[in-house]
Amino acid sequence: MKPRHALFLLALAPLLAARAEEPVADVTASNACDRLCLDLLADAAAARRNVVFSPFSLSGALGMAALGAKGETLAQIDRIAGTGLDPDALAEREAGVRDAILKAARADGVELLLADSLWKQKGDAPLSGFERALRRGFGAEVLDFGPFPASDVNRWVSKKTKGLLPSVFDDLPAGTRLALVDAVYFKARWAVPFERKRTSDRTFYPEGGAPKTVPFMNLLAWFAYDSSDRWESLEIPYRGERFRMQIVLPRPGVTVAGLVDDWISGAGSPPASAPDGNGTRRWTSYLELSLPKFSFGSAPDIAGALGRLGATDAFDPARADFSGMFPPSGEPLFLMRFTHCAVIEVDERGTTAAAATGMSFGCSVPAPPEFLIVDRPFVFFIREPGGRILFAGAVFEP
Repeated sequence: MKPRHALFLLALAPLLAARAEEPVADVTASNACDRLCLDLLADAAAARRNVVFSPFSLSGALGMAALGAKGETLAQIDRIAGTGLDPDALAEREAGVRDAILKAARADGVELLLADSLWKQKGDAPLSGFERALRRGFGAEVLDFGPFPASDVNRWVSKKTKGLLPSVFDDLPAGTRLALVDAVYFKARWAVPFERKRTSDRTFYPEGGAPKTVPFMNLLAWFAYDSSDRWESLEIPYRGERFRMQIVLPRPGVTVAGLVDDWISGAGSPPASAPDGNGTRRWTSYLELSLPKFSFGSAPDIAGALGRLGATDAFDPARADFSGMFPPSGEPLFLMRFTHCAVIEVDERGTTAAAATGMSFGCSVPAPPEFLIVDRPFVFFIREPGGRILFAGAVFEP
């Protein structure tokens, strides 16, 4: 058998695998967001670096932003994420989609958590229609920033992803007025587990790199299999057989970058994942699968990808229109930060993955911070909550 040179995992495919039970209205959103997914894959393929991300989380964050966007800003988001231009219809559709996926997860014994939140400065009051749509469509929590806004958001993200992602923001710049955050946690067992005793070392052939020996899991079972002259595709079911991981393996001589370029240009198309009528897949091929174990995280450049796809107004203080978020007051809001991170672990038992998306909005470009450099003798006090001094001192030589 000829050596295979690359393994390509459709990014967090398990989260999209319950689509059979989603409302038909979501098809447009799913197809539109595919372009962002392919752009991120192309970026990683060009650099030959591992990447994992959640199109579902990105779509959720863009959907929340769309609820408060207007005019050309909304139109640009819609062209990428398929949100539509009617906030009420978007909220209704998102609520139905999420309810269907969570219902399928509970039925199949898949641990799936979808969480969303709006963070604001204490005392700020979002427009009631915006807040109501966030709660109805995304079940979003509305929370106040504390003294350290980035730490507050990151603690929330860590809790919702069960510690897999300790943070989504490195910082939040001065001038941040609100943040929208989406988090996803996924844990599922294979329908047929790989036996640990069958795991053995094999050679993996990276593109343009030296062969390396890594642990491969091995399983003889029925799989949903498909192929073309450019790729082979196989789906590994989780318990319940509705959530599944789809592997796309380029044919020998075909690179991952070439494959993704085909899909972007229209010269080819990704393998379909079409369930049968009751939401399960027909397992049609009896195969011996050898799959490497893997575990990694990544933080792809989402802002760059959105810019390449034409969503530029949101980041421009002079052009952004998020007037649907807050009552008019001075300078308009614009998107200051758009970050995304994800992790995944695949082993003999199944898959654990998490992703988080963060968007922060502000009213002006922040001025450079002032500095306080404690580089000479100083006095310190340690105070209890009522203000009484517990300890006092002075430092002349640290």
